[in-house]
Amino acid sequence: MAVREEILFEERWANGLRTVLLVGGMLLLMGLLGWFLAGMTGLVLLTGLFLFSLSVAGRVSPRLVLRMAGARQLGPYEHAGVHRITRWLAQRAGLARVPAIYLLPSPALNALTTGADSDAAIGLTPGILSRFPEDELAGIVAHEIAHIKNRDTRLMALAMIAGRFTGALSKIGLLLLVINMPLVLVGQVYIPWPLVVLLLFAPALSTILTFGLSRTREFEADLEAVRLTGDPRGLARALRRLEVTRRPWWGRWLFPGRREEPRSGWLRTHPPTEERIGRLLVMERPEGGLVPLRRSHRAPSRFVSAVGGRHPLSAGDYYRAFEF
Repeated sequence: MAVREEILFEERWANGLRTVLLVGGMLLLMGLLGWFLAGMTGLVLLTGLFLFSLSVAGRVSPRLVLRMAGARQLGPYEHAGVHRITRWLAQRAGLARVPAIYLLPSPALNALTTGADSDAAIGLTPGILSRFPEDELAGIVAHEIAHIKNRDTRLMALAMIAGRFTGALSKIGLLLLVINMPLVLVGQVYIPWPLVVLLLFAPALSTILTFGLSRTREFEADLEAVRLTGDPRGLARALRRLEVTRRPWWGRWLFPGRREEPRSGWLRTHPPTEERIGRLLVMERPEGGLVPLRRSHRAPSRFVSAVGGRHPLSAGDYYRAFEF
């Protein structure tokens, strides 16, 4: 199945531009707060602390992150198929090392990646390994490897650290505003209202930019996954299966046509599944036009594992790992 290279190029260029604008916006917002609160000295100090925090975050071992989540590494003979797929995709992506495969202790269908090119790990739940055919599993693993190749975990670490610095500076600025309020009321101290508005809304704006960056990187990972596998439909089927199984059985029975949208568009870490599938199928160039998306048959698997423990990652750990 051929891939439409011209659409792939246009989408990747647009995602790259959006990434630059979103990251630049977050850094500019953080820098403005530092400048307003402490001038050039504060801005220099803030830059130093930011770079130090970013370097420390980049040294966190992916194995440590997954073990803290209760995951364990899969041996080469526990699920030979996923190891074979991972080696093939890592070679096609040009990674320095093949990512380690970990089993996530969660009954949900989920996959995530953490680490960098030279030391990365992919976490998969038992449901992913047992319920997805090989072409869909390849699409999922390719999506995670794309995050590694694109250095998305480091990019999101930058965004999350910038967001935390922005939140801290906003709280400091509001505290100083409260302390100086008597002087403001008697007219001895003047505080411009645009600064007050910035202090109030900077954390929320930084969060919106971070979520926008996450959605952009998810789109980019889908594109890279298609480039690695050459099979847009395999990843599209995997996304469709995940969308269906994430809804409770009673919800699918009572409301078969209802789509769950727990968050507004600006507050989603992942794009809507239908939009991701649409973008994937547009890149496909089959003979005679597009074929309607069909379900794959359930693949047999010898993989057996006890499922238990807590959810793989908490919200505070999101900057260390990308979920599928």
